[in-house]
Amino acid sequence: MKTGLTLTLLLIATAAFSKSDLNVPIPFDSVTQKYTYSEVVSADGKAESEMYQRARDFLVQRYVATKPIVEDLNVLFLKKGSFEVMHYYVANEKYGMNYTVSFTIELGFKLGRFRYKITDIILSQNAATTTYEITLETWIGEAIKHKGAAGNAVKERMGDTLKRMHEKFLKLILELKSKIVDENAKDDW
Repeated sequence: MKTGLTLTLLLIATAAFSKSDLNVPIPFDSVTQKYTYSEVVSADGKAESEMYQRARDFLVQRYVATKPIVEDLNVLFLKKGSFEVMHYYVANEKYGMNYTVSFTIELGFKLGRFRYKITDIILSQNAATTTYEITLETWIGEAIKHKGAAGNAVKERMGDTLKRMHEKFLKLILELKSKIVDENAKDDW
C-alpha cells in the first residue's frame, strides 16, 4: 500500500513539474546570463570591408530611420533594432497585446567570416502616458513563478509568444546572413 501511494505521489509530482516548465527556444548565454543569438558565419574569402559595407547597407535600409548605428573599423553596432510580436492572453488568440521587441545587434568582420550577436532583448508596451519595458530575462523569470493550472496556462501563452519571437529572430538572422554573404540577394521588402 505504501509503495503504491508513494509511486502515485511521485507520478503526480513528476507530471506537475514537467507542466511547469516554460519552453524557451531563444538561446541563453550562461556567461552573460542573457538570452543571446551569436554565431560565426563563413563568408568564403570575402574581404572585411565588403562584408562591412553590405551589413551597413542592410542595417541602414532596415533600421536607421530612427536607430543610430555605431561604426568602428571592423565592428558595426546597432542599438535597439525592433519588431512587433503579439502576446495572447487566452488560447483562442482573441485577446492579446502587441509587444515591441527591441534588441542590440553587434557585427564583427574578419577575412572570410563574420560574427553576429543579438542581445539585450527588451519587451515594451506603449500606453497613453507611459511605456512599460522589461528585459526578456525578467519577463521569463516572472513567467516561471506562476504555479498550478492557471500558471501552466500563462506559461503556455508565454511559450507561444516566445516561439513567435524566436521565429522573427531566425528570419532576421537569415536575411542578415543572406545580405552579407550573397552578392545576388534580392531586396524584396
